Amino acid sequence: HPEPHTLLTAIATTHTHTTATPITWHNHLPTNTTTTDLPTYPFQHHHYWLEPAAHGHAAEGRRDDGFWEALESEETEALATRLKVDADALRTVLPALSSLRDAERKRSALDDWRYKLVWRGVSAPNAAGITGTTWLVAVPAAGGDPRIVRDVLDGLSAQAARVYPLVVGGEDRAALAEAIRAESRPGLTGVLSLLPLDDEPHEGHPTLSRGAAATVTLVQALADAEVSAPLWLATSGAVALDEATESVSPFQTSVWGLGAVLAVDHPDTWGGLVDLPAAPAAEDLALLQGVISGASGEDQVAIRSGVVRARRMVRSPNGGAGPAQGWRPHGTVLVTGGTSGVGANVARWLAREGADRLVLASRRGSGAEGVAKLEAELTELGAAVTVAACDVADRAAVRDLLDSLPELTAVMHAAGVGHDNVLVADTTLEDFAGFARSKVIGAINLDELLGDRPLEAFVMFSSGAAVWGSSGQASYAAANAFLDGLAQRRRIRGLAGSSIAWGGWGGGGMMEAAGEQLGRSGLRPMAPDAAALAIGQLLSNGGGHLVVTDIDWERFAPAFALARPRPLVSAIPEFTRALDAPAAAEGDDDGAAFAARLADLPPAKRERMVVSLVRAEAAAVLGHTSDDPVQPDRAFNELGFDSLTAVELRNRLGRATGLKLPATLVFDYPTPAVLARFVQERLAPEQASGSIFAQLDEMERLLREQSLSAGDRAHVSDRFRAIMHVAEGVNGAAEDADRDLDDLSDEELFATLDDQLGAS
Repeated sequence: HPEPHTLLTAIATTHTHTTATPITWHNHLPTNTTTTDLPTYPFQHHHYWLEPAAHGHAAEGRRDDGFWEALESEETEALATRLKVDADALRTVLPALSSLRDAERKRSALDDWRYKLVWRGVSAPNAAGITGTTWLVAVPAAGGDPRIVRDVLDGLSAQAARVYPLVVGGEDRAALAEAIRAESRPGLTGVLSLLPLDDEPHEGHPTLSRGAAATVTLVQALADAEVSAPLWLATSGAVALDEATESVSPFQTSVWGLGAVLAVDHPDTWGGLVDLPAAPAAEDLALLQGVISGASGEDQVAIRSGVVRARRMVRSPNGGAGPAQGWRPHGTVLVTGGTSGVGANVARWLAREGADRLVLASRRGSGAEGVAKLEAELTELGAAVTVAACDVADRAAVRDLLDSLPELTAVMHAAGVGHDNVLVADTTLEDFAGFARSKVIGAINLDELLGDRPLEAFVMFSSGAAVWGSSGQASYAAANAFLDGLAQRRRIRGLAGSSIAWGGWGGGGMMEAAGEQLGRSGLRPMAPDAAALAIGQLLSNGGGHLVVTDIDWERFAPAFALARPRPLVSAIPEFTRALDAPAAAEGDDDGAAFAARLADLPPAKRERMVVSLVRAEAAAVLGHTSDDPVQPDRAFNELGFDSLTAVELRNRLGRATGLKLPATLVFDYPTPAVLARFVQERLAPEQASGSIFAQLDEMERLLREQSLSAGDRAHVSDRFRAIMHVAEGVNGAAEDADRDLDDLSDEELFATLDDQLGAS
């Protein structure tokens, strides 16, 4: 970077963003420079053109801005004179108006963050597509409804599909992989797993069912056995199409969370999720066959009474700008995980909204960092505060805590622990199950020990990872999906039960630690005081499930849809618009300048310049301080590129070159050298060389940079002499035939090469 410009930009940024850092400007400015202090009132911003808004309330908010700016830009006395009102009365009203405006802003932002899951009918896929195909079907050794297993196998066989059942019991990963190798057949079309139907709790890992545990092992074993056929997971009662009448099994719901992440981490070998009715009829089984054939293009479907419905995430604004009417916290409210992060922010909201007593439960209790400050803050807001050291996964401790709270009115289950991103193939079943301990076991303990105690609210804090998937977070997503299922089951039992699948929260906690990665993916952290309003809205409206997240669709959509279609979010207009938007405009000034510089170079330097650009941009995307780790022939996937960083590299190269480049760039052109040749050909197709000079330049660079022994140098010299003999022989053969090298057939070319190499 140019040093003076960079230094002054840093100083200016410090000056405009902080108040505690004084800047001694006379040290940085020329002698006799005069300065002018900035005005002490806010700048007045006037928008002469309305920007397009995704929602009506956004445009309405901008129209209102002029009114509020007029109020805030004048002194009270001057404003009172303009309005012809008493100045003292105006001083009384203005704070209330300002508070009202702040509340309206929060509600407006929240409307942009609200989504819900719906089920939409899709065309019934034809089962004929399954005819003549070959399937490996994993069936549970015990548990589940054996009639469903038998009917699925019989139905597939009746459609002339070759079916190879694989009975899965308690095999470990290696044994299951060996069994898969033994059962796999050439031309395998797909793998259908019925393992989730075994809904009994796993004896060693109570956070999982036996079927979910077997599914994790199956995913690992399929990878070990190098099976590339798509995997479909079949459940029964994992999702509710009608939340008012259908109960679910939380353990099977957790499999849908697992599947959402598998679709992100393994897009090439993922088929989808299919939820079957409790007693599927013949027509339902025929629809199952059509779905797994891929004819529908859907990967999250539920089959009920001969109808296929596909899962969709859609916008769900609250529908009213005024304050939520209905449920407001009062009495005693228990917040698990309440001493830090999201739980602490929820406690603040509860105190502001009128809760009389807050019980903040966490494993460390009063020993948690910042508890004293939080307790003082909540007390100042008007709530009595009790901090309890209680591991919600400890059933006895939870029982004692609940017994001490006879006046409990509501529970906010926000307990959870941080989680490193790890692929299913790289984890153990113990680690996979262990992560869910506080979320799943804690929720089970609260649900069972509360029994039928009447509560006004029992809100479980789930995650968007269980909805759209998040790379490396399969266990996290499965645990959160379990909470969604448990909330639905409570509601069917006539008990309070709601779940909110959150995006990233600001204001501390494990979400903040992942803030940079979330921001790069298009998931922006939400202001806690605005996000928490969703709890009151959901409970006021009597809803059971809500998705609340601030998504920058322009960043999120290209990476999310890079490897495969994503029907789940296809009904969101911003998603489809983001996919249709070009990555960069042709004729960009920077791109034109780069192309002009490139055109003036000889072929070897031209390719070297493009390779340097690709390496530099790839290194910047990966966060390296130099391009040394990004060697020309090292594969992008070895460097750590994924769908998100692939899109970011595409965007950077598009800006630098002015080219419209595909989002699949690093997958289609797997090394910097190969990608550079593609970019160079797009920039100057008439000047694209065969790249032999660039490769010789690279050889020259390697020889200069590496220290070689005398023996190595002699060996390299012999190799070059042999190459020259080959070149002379091939060209000579072409000249003798009075034709150009390109006119040689493949057989003639290789014969000549073989002769020359043999002779040398």
